[in-house]
Amino acid sequence: MWATIDEHQVKPGMSELETRMAIGSKVHNDSSTVGNRTITYDQAGKKWSVTYVDNHATTIRGG
Repeated sequence: MWATIDEHQVKPGMSELETRMAIGSKVHNDSSTVGNRTITYDQAGKKWSVTYVDNHATTIRGG
């Protein structure tokens, strides 16, 4: 997982914390329930939308 983080990539199964370390701060989320929500991230002007279920990335869009 550390190699993926070092390469600033997001892959299915990553947690919210791992994603934040890889691509930066969140911009918007659709819920306050950590681990079960969709978060939009901004990585140097590129937008990512990541949906988490049980704190594992299940859907990744953008980048």
